[in-house]
Amino acid sequence: MIRNRLSIKENQEEDTIRISDLLPVSVYMTDFSDRNYPTVRWHWHEDFQLCIITKGKIRFQTAGKSYFVSKGNGFFINSRSAHFVEPVEPDSAYYCVDFLPSLIAVEDNQALYQAVIAPFLSGNLPPAFLFDASHPAGVRLTRTVRRIVNISEGEHFDGWELLLHGEILSAWPDILKLARCSVMPDTPGNSTSNERLTKTMEFLHAHFSEKLTLSEIAASIGLCPEECERFFKRMTGMTPFQYLLEYRITKSREFLADPSLAIAEIAQNTGFSSQSYFTSCFKRIVGCTPNKYRKQ
Repeated sequence: MIRNRLSIKENQEEDTIRISDLLPVSVYMTDFSDRNYPTVRWHWHEDFQLCIITKGKIRFQTAGKSYFVSKGNGFFINSRSAHFVEPVEPDSAYYCVDFLPSLIAVEDNQALYQAVIAPFLSGNLPPAFLFDASHPAGVRLTRTVRRIVNISEGEHFDGWELLLHGEILSAWPDILKLARCSVMPDTPGNSTSNERLTKTMEFLHAHFSEKLTLSEIAASIGLCPEECERFFKRMTGMTPFQYLLEYRITKSREFLADPSLAIAEIAQNTGFSSQSYFTSCFKRIVGCTPNKYRKQ
């Protein structure tokens, strides 16, 4: 079982590790009791994702909406939907099952693909939804995800991949039913907003070490500065510069793992105007100074 491993490419796409060379499926655990894993930062993936909360309570943030999911309940994230995850309660944890749309139906099979996959990829269905015991399909889906996790953790006998594939296929009718029962994305969560949000984040990540202005950020998505700030805050709950600051701190934590880099050098490489300002921001967000963090 893969644990607390999130690798993100420059374009914010998750770089996934597959459970088998024969299947485009990933199964892993995210455990927030790990001090070095306080959040799952904004990212996206081509995969559909099914999550089951095993401990505590977790907040999933998609473009324009937050979902609070408690132990025993589940969450579905659509393909290419940008999202952020953080614990609401200490030591929260959850399982994820990720799989490519092609595992359900391929484009060559036009009739089936258009019926069961295209509605998700076209933006006609929500970017995410919560599932629980309030709906029979939610009960069935929760049980199916647990069986998938058990298969992945069990003995990998000849043909076990077929068993796992079968469970994912059996889950799809319930996923389709629950998605259609959910609120349609007629406002902030639609595909256009999601693409614009992803593009903004890509720009911020590509230029995090530079001194940026709101006008430059806005120009990257073709909006005026005021509308850009309103849009970003509506989607994420924070301004572009608040997000940029948190991303710079995240990158600085990665650099602190390299003992050859001085604190002043890390501050400069992550876009801070001075070492003292970097230290102040780091302590406020992380809870200790960069030097103390490095020694822990």
